[in-house]
Amino acid sequence: MPDAPAPFFRGREQFPRRRTIYREGEPIKNIYVIREGWAFRYMLSQDGRRQILSFLMPGDIISPSSVFAKKHQFSVQSLTAMHVCVFDVAVMRELCRNDEPFFRRVIDICLEEKEHMERRLFELGRCARTDASACQQDSQHAEAEKYH
Repeated sequence: MPDAPAPFFRGREQFPRRRTIYREGEPIKNIYVIREGWAFRYMLSQDGRRQILSFLMPGDIISPSSVFAKKHQFSVQSLTAMHVCVFDVAVMRELCRNDEPFFRRVIDICLEEKEHMERRLFELGRCARTDASACQQDSQHAEAEKYH
């Protein structure tokens, strides 16, 4: 007999390519896990230029730390058509308050994301003296390779 869905599972959604999933500063209602397709996290600079923070692939949680925030800290756009699982952030927050093992797992996932972003920042900083765009492409290629 299959396990029952997690109490915070709300269903599945699809997004066409180049669709904004959410914008920086919007209230957080759901957490998404990518089932199929690619997306990217980005921020807009004051002069309106887009800075891509990271690429997201199947299996990635779009923003694990959303469980602990009220508003999105960055925007997300689908790069390809995407299928996602949708999780209710309010129920997840309640579980974090009442279920210590669940809370610890959420913390572990957030720490993994933080460490990954710090490694990317280090790599890009190291490349600042050379060709940063080439280094970013190398980093993205290495990130994609971990899924193959």
